[in-house]
Amino acid sequence: MKNNTPLHLSSHLPSLWRGWGWAPEGWSSLFLLLPFFLFTSCDKADNTYTTRAVSFTFSPTTSVPMLHSALNNMGEYVTVRVSGGRFLFHSLGGDTTWPMTEIDRRTIRMGLSGFIIGLPTMPELGQTFSRPVCYELSCPNCYDEHHITRDLTLMHDGRDSCGLCHRIYDPNNQGIISSGADGKKLDRYHITYSGSVTNAVSVY
Repeated sequence: MKNNTPLHLSSHLPSLWRGWGWAPEGWSSLFLLLPFFLFTSCDKADNTYTTRAVSFTFSPTTSVPMLHSALNNMGEYVTVRVSGGRFLFHSLGGDTTWPMTEIDRRTIRMGLSGFIIGLPTMPELGQTFSRPVCYELSCPNCYDEHHITRDLTLMHDGRDSCGLCHRIYDPNNQGIISSGADGKKLDRYHITYSGSVTNAVSVY
């Protein structure tokens, strides 16, 4: 005769737990541990980006060729700063400026010194193609250790150097230190780029 008695998983869990060498007193112990695992997972994911608040939007990127080129060509980078009511763009090919609008003046937040924006030479782990990245322009270790905002310098091999602590960072490899004393990697910001749709880039 067929047994239609429903199977209750909760009635079998204690024996399963004992088989695993772990027998908490009821469900409450399991639920008490869930926030720990969730917090640990979120904390690990959040370490990729700094929590520093920034806000920058520029469109169309085609109006500044060096910015547009850095967003579309692997291994190219451009720095972005603000001074005297203008955006200052710098790449290994030269410099250019662009006037800020009144909206820009009220909403732009450029971090400590500005940004390093570009397209890495290789995709990150788990990605099939390279995507634009944005890092803080100031050396993270000089700021943490001495509270000094020291701008990094773009190098011809695609890396960034600090003239004060002499560390060299690799933006093509998630901003890690590739030469010099141990320390933090580059502070990273979120970035979106619409490509040929609207040619708009946003950092946040």
